[in-house]
Amino acid sequence: MPSTSTGTAAEIGATQDSPGFLNFLDAAATPWHRLPCFPLYEEEDQRDGDDLVATVAATLAGTDPDEVDRTATLPDGLVQDLRDAGLLALRNGSAHGGLEASDYNTFRVVERAARTSVAIAQLIAVQNGIGVAALLPILPPGPLHAFIAQYVSAGTVSGSSDTEPAGQNNSWRDTTATPTADGAAYVLNGAKKFTTNAPVAGVIVLTAAVQDTGGRLRLGLVFLDMASPGVTVGPLHEFLGSRGLPNASLRFDAVRVPAEQVLLGSAPSGAGQPPSVGRLLINAAPALAIARECLAISREFVAGRAVDGRPLGDYDQIQRFTATTIADIHAMDSVVRWCLLGHGDRGFEQALAKNICTVAAWQVADRTLSVLGGEGLETARSKRRRGAAALPVERLLRDARGLRVAGNVDFMVDIQAGRTLLTRHSKRTGQWREWPDLVDCAGLSAANCRHVTALVTDTRRLSRTCADLAERFPDPDTVPGGQETHRLIGHIAGVLLTMFTVLSRAAHVDAGEDVASELTDVHCTAARHRLVGLWAQLSEPPRDFGRISRV
Repeated sequence: MPSTSTGTAAEIGATQDSPGFLNFLDAAATPWHRLPCFPLYEEEDQRDGDDLVATVAATLAGTDPDEVDRTATLPDGLVQDLRDAGLLALRNGSAHGGLEASDYNTFRVVERAARTSVAIAQLIAVQNGIGVAALLPILPPGPLHAFIAQYVSAGTVSGSSDTEPAGQNNSWRDTTATPTADGAAYVLNGAKKFTTNAPVAGVIVLTAAVQDTGGRLRLGLVFLDMASPGVTVGPLHEFLGSRGLPNASLRFDAVRVPAEQVLLGSAPSGAGQPPSVGRLLINAAPALAIARECLAISREFVAGRAVDGRPLGDYDQIQRFTATTIADIHAMDSVVRWCLLGHGDRGFEQALAKNICTVAAWQVADRTLSVLGGEGLETARSKRRRGAAALPVERLLRDARGLRVAGNVDFMVDIQAGRTLLTRHSKRTGQWREWPDLVDCAGLSAANCRHVTALVTDTRRLSRTCADLAERFPDPDTVPGGQETHRLIGHIAGVLLTMFTVLSRAAHVDAGEDVASELTDVHCTAARHRLVGLWAQLSEPPRDFGRISRV
């Protein structure tokens, strides 16, 4: 299993439960001045991960990603090949046919699959991240556990269904589950708009407004055999990116579901959102794969070209583009490792990582398109027709843009993160106290030490801002600026988290490595420039956008 240990506890306060970013955010108002220890990828776990990556690479070796994208269909027999290789039961225990892979090794498998096809990678990610197999370990022994276990042991493809025709981010669901008179079952009615794996799934978990025996509505999870009478799978959706992903709408007409297959919750509060690890698998893993592919494409393109007799790679702007892309990949990788290798509660970090990685991948893909110019905009099919290298930048750009929407659109992820921080601070009012700036730069270059100082300053500013708003406006929905204030706070938190992880990695894992130190400097310099703009936006007086939008 991975651990978090470098240096001595006396030097850096390292423990198995290394403090998370929220602890660091709290500590910005205290004398705690050291970056928490960055988690290590243990050798045994890394060997296991290398074997799994080799397995998925071999399984997909004959797959043509451009053909999958062109036809928007998966190769015949692919799902069975994935099942036979154990790739549909990565995180489950051996008792249920699983490979017992760690979260980070599962991430690596999905990332490697995405370097071939984002659609195939997301099929694997949904199965292992938010499908019924992912929920089995947290279900208590009983009829529901036994019901799910039989599908997991058989390697059945599953999916998770939440978004309805009314749209995402609604508190309640229009899909209903009403108890039968004898209480032995529920009758399911309604529709779901987007369900990944629905066309190939044997079982799914979905959200519904469930009427309990007392007539009260509660949000619940329904575990449903797809062969149940009354279940209708709609035609395949064709997306801007992830073409070939088996995703379709569902309709439920008086579907009878045994009572033991319905798990009742309480009042709605963000229910239906995929588990945080699932978000990383579905979005961040393909994002990192896209960024790595774009870097490889840029290098291949640049290596064979010259302008005015001078190699393209000798030009300053190209060098800057390439260095920035490498720094972006390093930052994305650092955030993912922090989230999945570290112990303790990383839920908030994992939620932020969705935007951190998908927005960075989009920027890398856009930058790569600029490097290739017209050939970046041109499809691989068109390049192949004229005998040019079929570098698929156009496909990667579409895939990257789609990831910013999948699992919830990017601005809503920031809004939810901002509301989380404001709500959290509303419970801690009156606890603020100023402390002097104290920064320990052991293991860091002079430039990165300055970045740590800036990180502590901006983190303290974020804590102070949230505390002040929470004290004046206990209800987060009443803060001036509304959702835009929430979004900016969430976005700032994401920028600070990324700085936090790359600096911690530089201090504890990559200490003394010049290239890693320079990548950290490149990323943090750009991040601090972004923060200047974000803080300026947060301090702007509210405008009447409602009136303007109706003009």
